[in-house]
Amino acid sequence: MKLLVTFILVLFSWSGICQDISNSPSSALKSKQRSLLIYNFAQQISWRNINDINNFKIGVFGDQELVNELKILAEKRMIHDKKIEVSLITSINDVSQFSLVYLNEKYNYDIEKVLRNIKGEHVLVISENYTYNASMINIVNSFNGFHYEISKSKLKDEDFRYTQKLVANSINSKEKWQQLFVRTERTLGREREKTEEQKKKLEQQNAILTKQKTISKEQSQKIKAQEEIIVQQFQAIDTTRTELNKMVSITENTQKELRNQLKKLDSLQSFISNQEGKIVVQNNEIEKKENFIKDQIKQIEAQKAILKDQRLEINTKQNQVFFILFMATAFLIVGFSLYRSNNEKKLLNKQLIQKNIAIEEKTKTLETQNVEMEQFAYIASHDLQEPLNTISSFIALISNDYKDTFDEVGQQSINYIEQASARMKVLITSLLKYSRLGRTKEFKAINT
Repeated sequence: MKLLVTFILVLFSWSGICQDISNSPSSALKSKQRSLLIYNFAQQISWRNINDINNFKIGVFGDQELVNELKILAEKRMIHDKKIEVSLITSINDVSQFSLVYLNEKYNYDIEKVLRNIKGEHVLVISENYTYNASMINIVNSFNGFHYEISKSKLKDEDFRYTQKLVANSINSKEKWQQLFVRTERTLGREREKTEEQKKKLEQQNAILTKQKTISKEQSQKIKAQEEIIVQQFQAIDTTRTELNKMVSITENTQKELRNQLKKLDSLQSFISNQEGKIVVQNNEIEKKENFIKDQIKQIEAQKAILKDQRLEINTKQNQVFFILFMATAFLIVGFSLYRSNNEKKLLNKQLIQKNIAIEEKTKTLETQNVEMEQFAYIASHDLQEPLNTISSFIALISNDYKDTFDEVGQQSINYIEQASARMKVLITSLLKYSRLGRTKEFKAINT
């Protein structure tokens, strides 16, 4: 009776162990889950050229088991109302002929090379266990299932559209991605502890069965059968432990990659902060230069007003000269009419001589003023061009070296400054040309 009770307890313990092992996801189950996940991604992504595709082609790198699972699903399913073709990819150069490509990090394929080969070909790349933001859709295989993250920028570069549900269920930050690996490592640790406990239980049951061997031949045969079953269970546990060790090594490598990526992101953020500081300083300098240009424009307007007043004064003096000439002519006429009076004629002649001298002096004064005005306009335009050329040169340097780093408002501001500098240069050149009017000696007949 004792032996029977012991044997029943052993059977119950063994059935519990088998149930625990069966709850562990096997490689075949993982492949089925992975294939369903790939089909789900394909249904939630839109191809711009889907109407031009006869058959929807899926390519897999290195995993023949996944190819078989995808082919089984392809017999019952369609993607965007297109028949599905699944094949194994042997060369990275062949990826452009597929609509969807899958690759796993454990086969050591270069994800960067794959992305370069599909550039502009409108091919969706799904990777597994690569670093954060490594491809368009990146899956992580944790102990309790699959998780994924999507790269919106890479999908946008290839003109893919995706559903909001796909984004909502994804891991959307590097911190969550890192936390997922930490939780996976903890889960693996707990599973290893459970496996060790199960192994101890099996060793205890093995000891009990060894004692029962000495009781009877019949019980010895039953115990022998149980030993074979236990040996098989040990083998299954060793296999599970091997898979766990592989997953642990993958997790460790992934964590190292994550740390490297975090360091790169931190350095990139510091670089961006430095660039933002430089841009603020440059904006302040540009604002100062704009204020200087405005002051120069005001000075030019003041000089224009002075030139206008001087031009009015010159015109007034010219009218006075014409009036004097008219008066001199009148005096000559009166002199001829009073020809008989020599004394009056001499007096008039003296007056004419004095007036002529005054006119010549005023004419020389006007010529001197005209020359001075021309020199002033030339000096003013030349001195204004020098700071304007400096501004234009620095704006050109900023535009060539940093324009790509500016946002849309910064680029528009640079364009406004360049256009304003060009208009200012044309204005100064026109002022110089205007100051030289009247110096030409060539006359042409014009039909008025």
